[in-house]
Amino acid sequence: MDCTSLQSLFQSLNYNTNTTNCCYMTGIQCTNGRISELRLQNKQMNGTIPSKINLDLTTLDLSGNPITGKIPVISSLVQLYLNMTSISGPIPPELGSTQLEYIYLQDTLINGTIPQELGNLNLIMLNLTNTSLTPGSAIPNSITQLSHFHDFAIGATTSIDFGKIWIISGVITLLILAIVGIGLVLFFFSKRGNPPPEDKDSVISGSTAVESLEIDL
Repeated sequence: MDCTSLQSLFQSLNYNTNTTNCCYMTGIQCTNGRISELRLQNKQMNGTIPSKINLDLTTLDLSGNPITGKIPVISSLVQLYLNMTSISGPIPPELGSTQLEYIYLQDTLINGTIPQELGNLNLIMLNLTNTSLTPGSAIPNSITQLSHFHDFAIGATTSIDFGKIWIISGVITLLILAIVGIGLVLFFFSKRGNPPPEDKDSVISGSTAVESLEIDL
């Protein structure tokens, strides 16, 4: 049954390959005879990801493929990698009812705001840099309740309340992607031993807690 569902998914993604013995395919992991992981990054898929995927996946990695569509909701999913794709639309609030711990959506066309329902997750990593999220959109208060949240990467157009981030007990690093002058700058801000900055601009202008920055001209 899983191989049939996988074939249907591949047809939507314009990925032509034989799925007869799907558990033996490169990039596919099965557990107890059922497909549990799809790691198919950079496969030149150029179709549309369906909103419903009939597989009980724990990992879905389609990063680096020029696919379109919306973010699918899979209740069993723990790791989601759709970075460097052409997916669009808002982050579905229904993701808050999944098992997600790692969400990589950077370098996509997603828009809207960060849904407060993400605060229901046991998030460890969330990367939302270089997206079309609404400029000035705020980080939901619910995220301050996340105890295992270690790494948070966002674009500088997001409204950043550093006071909120600092009370998230698990957050260790914050990455901010910004345009400064003619350069693209990645600010890596570490929480270890540093007080919260007053605002985003104090980081970009040169806070002592900034551990490193990279400029790609």
